[in-house]
Amino acid sequence: MKFDIRKPPREFSPYPGLKLKDMGDLHLGVDEQVTVRLTPDRGNDVLRKPWGFYLTNSLNGTLQAQGIKTALVENRESRRTFLMLVDKNKVGEFNAYLAEYGMHLLRWLDEWDGS
Repeated sequence: MKFDIRKPPREFSPYPGLKLKDMGDLHLGVDEQVTVRLTPDRGNDVLRKPWGFYLTNSLNGTLQAQGIKTALVENRESRRTFLMLVDKNKVGEFNAYLAEYGMHLLRWLDEWDGS
């Protein structure tokens, strides 16, 4: 694994009123994993494989047990689709974010039974 930290971070605005900081680039080798943490005991793993990436833990297993919901979201204007992980205790804040940025929830993937 190699992390190229960006000092200072690159700041940009993908949407009016939204400012983000690009902190750098993470380079994973095949079968290397990193965990992005919400808290010391709650987080999401990203794992590189020869064919690409596992971007999340199991949606209806590990993440659900940690209180993390998985949302498939679409931006109404651009028609772009996003996969988002949401703290189950912050669904209200998540819904407000969607409304503010013209997005809507297509499906909670952790609740989907496949039918």
